[in-house]
Formats: sequence, C-alpha cells, structure tokens
Amino acid sequence: MADPGPERPPDPASLLALLGRGTGTVSEVFVARCRASAARPFLIADDRRWSYAEAEEIVRRVAGYLATVAGPAERVASFVGNRPEALWTWFGAAWAGLVYLPINREQRGELLADQLGRSGASVLVTEAAAVADLPEGLGALGIRLVLLLDQLESLPVGWPPVVSWSAVNGAAPIDPVRRGPGDLAAIMFTSGTTGRSKAARLPHNLFVRNAARLVDGYRLRGDDVFHNWLPLCHLGGLLHMTMTAVIAGGTVALFPGFSASRFREQVDRTNATVICGFASILHFIWAQPPRADDPRCSLRVGIIGGIPGDLKRPFEERFGMWLGENYGMTEADPITLPTPGVDAADTSGYPGGDFEVTVVDQYDRPAAPGALGEILIRPRVPSVMSLGYEGDDDATVIKWRNLWFHTGDWGELDGLGRLRFKGRAHHYIRRRGENVSVAEVERILGQHPAVADCVVVGVASPVGEQDVKAVVAVRPGARCDGAELRDYLVGRMAGFMVPRFIEFRAELGRTELGKVSLESARAITGDLFDGDQTAE
Repeated sequence: MADPGPERPPDPASLLALLGRGTGTVSEVFVARCRASAARPFLIADDRRWSYAEAEEIVRRVAGYLATVAGPAERVASFVGNRPEALWTWFGAAWAGLVYLPINREQRGELLADQLGRSGASVLVTEAAAVADLPEGLGALGIRLVLLLDQLESLPVGWPPVVSWSAVNGAAPIDPVRRGPGDLAAIMFTSGTTGRSKAARLPHNLFVRNAARLVDGYRLRGDDVFHNWLPLCHLGGLLHMTMTAVIAGGTVALFPGFSASRFREQVDRTNATVICGFASILHFIWAQPPRADDPRCSLRVGIIGGIPGDLKRPFEERFGMWLGENYGMTEADPITLPTPGVDAADTSGYPGGDFEVTVVDQYDRPAAPGALGEILIRPRVPSVMSLGYEGDDDATVIKWRNLWFHTGDWGELDGLGRLRFKGRAHHYIRRRGENVSVAEVERILGQHPAVADCVVVGVASPVGEQDVKAVVAVRPGARCDGAELRDYLVGRMAGFMVPRFIEFRAELGRTELGKVSLESARAITGDLFDGDQTAE
C-alpha cells in the first residue's frame, strides 16, 4: 500500500470563521472583512480614521483606476513610505488581479534601478519626496505610467506620463477580479545580505493562511490595534501587522517609522495593543524613562524576533503584556509559533502546523537534538511559501536541493521539537578552522555592565579566513576600554571566539527595520582596539 504521507494540518480557525475555508486570496479576505465589519475602524494614520466600509470604497476605486492603465496580471510597483496610499495600492492591485511590487523607500542609485528593472512593473506609484531618488530613465526600465501621490512643480525630463493620485478619486469602482490562492500576489525583494537581493514570488495564500496562523498563534482579536511602524515593503508590515489585522477584524495604526521617544505617546493615542519588531526595539523602549502607568498601558501582545532572555520577563511585567517569538523569512512566515502564556525559553516555538522543520549537518543529514546545523523547511499544504525567485531559476534550485528548502540559517531543535534560531549562516564567522557564532559572542558581550549595544562581524584576516570584530556602544556615564572588554570575554568563551578588534562608537548604524547595519559595522569609524597588537 502506498504511503499516504503526512496528515494534512487543520485549517486556521480564524480563516475558517471569515471565509469558511482554509485558503483564499488577499482580495477575498479584504472583501469578507469589509462586509463583516463595515463600521469598525480599519486604519488610523496622521490622526485620520477610515472604517472598513470607507477603506473598501477607496480600494474599489484604486482597483478601477489600475485596471484601466494596466493589463490583466500586469505589475504595479510602489516606491512609497508608510502612508495610507501604500495600503490602498496593495489592496487595490490585489482587487484588480494585478501583481504588487513594494520597493524599499530607502533604496537609492544602481540598486533601486536594478530592482525597478527586474520588477517588470508597468505602473509606478510614488510620492513627490521620492522623485529625486528615482533614476531618470524610468521608461527604459519598463515603467509606462507614474501615479504621483502629491503635487510637484516640475518633473524630470524624459519620464513617462505622470498622473496625479486625484485621478483615482474619479475612477469607476470595479468588482474584485477572480484569482486563485496559488496565483502570484506580490514580488518582494529579500535583504540581499548574502549577495544580490532576490525577488521572491509570493502567492496569495501565503499572505492569507500564514496571517491566519499568526492570528491564531498569538490569539489576536477584533478589538486589537496594531502599532505598525514596520516598512510596508516587508512581510512584517504587510503580513504580520496588516493582513493579521484584517483577518482578526482589528485596526492598523500606521506610523512612518519607529520612534522610541514617541512610542508611549503613540500607544496611548491609538490604544495600541499589538507591537512587532526585533530585539533592538525592546531595548530602545526599555531605555525610555519608566512611567507609573506602564503596567496599565493598552499593550497586550508583542510579536518579537530574537527576544533577549534576560529582558523578556522584566519587559512583560513593566508593560503588563506577553512577548512571543516565531521564526520566518520573506520566503515563508511564520514557520514556527510560540505558545501564549508559556515562557519562550529562548526558543522560537514549535513548527506552526503548515511546515515541516529539520536541522541538518553539512551533508544534509539530520542533526541530533540540541546539535547546531542548518534549518531546512518544506510546506505541508500548497501555496504557503515562495513560488521561487523571479529571473533566478538557479538560485531557486539551489535553495530547494534534496527536496528541502535550505534557509541559510543556523539553529537547533531541542528534545521537545522546539526551534532555537542561532543566526543567519552568513552571520557565522570562520576563524582558525572554527565556526564562531555571532549570536553567542553578542549575547555574552552584551552582559557586560558598560555595554549598551553591540554587534559582531567578520572581517578579512591577512592569514586567511576571518578575524572577529565587535562594535560597541557604551552606556551613558559608563567607562571601559578594549583591554577590559577582551579580558571580560576571555574567561567566558573559547579563545577563537574572542574578538580581535573592538571598536567604540556613540551608536550603531541601523536599517529601517531596526537591525544593525553589518556593512556599517565592518567599516572603521571610531576608536579601534586591536587585541593582537596589545598581546605583542
């Protein structure tokens, strides 16, 4: 008898409640929520509010306009910051059956031109403040029309036709164009930290079913308000904080970026209950002066990547909330999920139902429980992860070798099947024939009482492989030097892990997601200590 294979996982309860089935498209979910929760608030931005009914009317007109300027299944690129029109374009493109391509508003120069050219988009939605950053030859990159959100006195010479966003207001609304759960919904560019950024092809069901997994896993509710500062060109902004809100029936409170000093004021003003981000965000919030009403603030849930073990409980107690962690990436997210009300125990939780997860050695052999290796995944149901990389079949095949998707991340599975994420594979340093875990060095270095923030990177060594470099920001009023930090580390880790170089800076350079910029960390801009010279 043939092996029936793994049993199909149960469908997400929140998606069944909304659609009556476990798969769907972005427009189907948006329509269903707008009809079910018409009067409830969908979006808060710049002290303005839109109900689901008002949002639906705008999206129908955006879809109607885009359908008149783009052919069936054509592509719409967005080069816009976190503003309402970015969401109207996202849902409008899905409503019109088009493919959405959000491009990071921080991109510039050759990289921006490369991504626009690879996008295959015929329509570009952008804002006046972005015009100076865009390349001159948009037409040569395939852009036939620019939809400009605000007024501009003069336009660059040689641009394709430019139309004001006001044209959308007069467009005739249309009904949703039918698409399937496995059809292409969006193309999102990966970070490119291991080389040229890849264009991940993401199907509708990835946004729908995976968002529902987050809703169920974190027990998100219709009365939740999602504090969304995450860029809308990332899954964090679109999936974790927008699609989850739609499926749960909650409200998106949209902000242009993260501000530690204004965070509590934003939370209080919008009654935000859900936050999302990385460990650095927790540190920034924690460093703000405590308030007597912190435990009574509206915050309820934090979806955080890389929760510091020593900060989890104090943070939860200070703000009266729960922090949970899951593992994922642009190609598939969430892969694992936490258990609400249970200590994360420095893990990213259990496989979330729709994915198989394993950890392997260099030969793709399963690693023993607790052993470090590369994290591999594969889906248990259709259309919940990337369909491959646009224009890069070789990279797709390499990633999918031996019938598993190779994440390029390091981790371990404990005896209970929980995943411990140990860092990106390219964040490991090869030194003196040994693999150095960046995460472990950073964790121990961060325990020094004078260290406010730190990052560890590999730099080229004159004797081959790499040397370890740490960049450190010292706490206000504290004093320490490179020799002191080196002595502190020598007794706490293997000798090959101890940084040769320690550079002191006032603060670490960060990306728009709050992650430390590794490129900036490798450059020398502050006082540099060289342990090898000191030893001599």
